[in-house]
Amino acid sequence: MQFMYYARGMNFNDMLKLKWEDFQNNGIVYKRSKNKREYNFELHPKALKVVKLFKDFQAQSDAGHIFPFVMKEHDTAKKIDARIDSALKDFNEDTTAMAKAIGWEKSFTSNALRHGFASHLNEANVDIKIIQEALGHETQAQTRTYLDDIEDSIITSAINNALL
Repeated sequence: MQFMYYARGMNFNDMLKLKWEDFQNNGIVYKRSKNKREYNFELHPKALKVVKLFKDFQAQSDAGHIFPFVMKEHDTAKKIDARIDSALKDFNEDTTAMAKAIGWEKSFTSNALRHGFASHLNEANVDIKIIQEALGHETQAQTRTYLDDIEDSIITSAINNALL
């Protein structure tokens, strides 16, 4: 979860396809699955810490992936996609169960991490063009859908501060 969040809200699919050869000079070079655009950026220190943790992780991908989900046996695009879909389903079930266990009623999924990343940047007054680029969106309209769900407490605070 930390890697996805701190690697610019990277989606789950792209994260599991990352290989060690994509990790260069404390950054990541990869092609986003959805838009086929190439990305090359320096990792946030917290994302970098996760990568280094997986470098020494006991279970390794025998296919050279950073995260040990895709293996050599997943030797076709169809098998890779099926493996990632299975892992994503497990991830979303586990994170939703964790959220419920602590009393959080909202669904917590991999996509929620992307929304959270975008929302936190937005709340820090980061320009929408930067958020758009970080998320790999082609248009600002796509990015705006990630920013539609602003917590009510933030709205209340903004109104109260503005109307002092």
